[in-house]
Amino acid sequence: MTRILRCALAVMVLAVSGHVLAQAYASKPVRLVIPAPPGGGMDLVARQFGQRLSEAVGQQIVMDNRPGAATIIGVGYVAKAPADGYTLLISSDSAMGVNPLIYRNLPYDTVRDFAPVSLVMRVRSAILTSGKASLHSLAELIKSAKDKSGFLNYGSFGVGSSPHLNLELLKLRAQIDMTHIPYKGAPEVLIALSSGEIQVGYMGTGGPVRTAAKSGAIRVIAVDGSRSHPLFPGVRTLAEDGLEAIQQAWFAIYAPAGTPDAIVRKLNADLGVIVKDDAFIQAAEGVLGGEAAHSTPEELAALQKSVTDSLAPVVKRLNIQLD
Repeated sequence: MTRILRCALAVMVLAVSGHVLAQAYASKPVRLVIPAPPGGGMDLVARQFGQRLSEAVGQQIVMDNRPGAATIIGVGYVAKAPADGYTLLISSDSAMGVNPLIYRNLPYDTVRDFAPVSLVMRVRSAILTSGKASLHSLAELIKSAKDKSGFLNYGSFGVGSSPHLNLELLKLRAQIDMTHIPYKGAPEVLIALSSGEIQVGYMGTGGPVRTAAKSGAIRVIAVDGSRSHPLFPGVRTLAEDGLEAIQQAWFAIYAPAGTPDAIVRKLNADLGVIVKDDAFIQAAEGVLGGEAAHSTPEELAALQKSVTDSLAPVVKRLNIQLD
């Protein structure tokens, strides 16, 4: 048998094996790890497509919230999980692209230890102010910060989180000062804004933000991106005020590195159908304040790398380094 024929047969065997493996998946419940507390944006996204993914793979999707340490606990759990397609991770731009910049001793490598599956959502975020503060626009916020340097407090999901980096960038570009107060997640930041404990926040424009804004507990004073937000049509964009956000946030699905490519491709195809579903698109916008999205595994890997590459100079300038 010639070498060329042996190679051709090997390719055929791998193709058939991959097809059989994909057809057999899934034969038991699939665990979806959410490295964030219940009620936050990541959790809401997971639960929106979880039932649809369950129907696609023919097995229950078990939601497993493992919050803590700026997503490191949950992400680390998946990094060490068997690479068989039965443990998946929903993660974010911050967890996969920023944490490697700011944590010196991560117990995993976000590139080496994970197999990207697909992007599922891009998030529109907003600058928020407390309903108890007399701040109704970005211009008023900047003026107040300049008049009372250090008086305004802003909340984030922790040092190095997307809200932290975005609001620090706002401080640098607008030449203002605000005091950073870190919290565990979005629910805690909204509570602090509503009570007046902090005056400023930055997060995705999902259901909790919209509900709090309707009640008057908070105000949405600016949105990211270059176009108006369908949920907040009268609110100016950061671009209109010359203050773009660092990165548009996103959520994506990953598997442990070494997960068979056939399973990764099947999951990618299933997610591609889900994110085009009208009900999911409406939920993405109306409930979660984002845009349903899909990508190839390769595109997600490139997107993750772009976050790290673009934010590295910002993190260095802010001198953020954690153990």
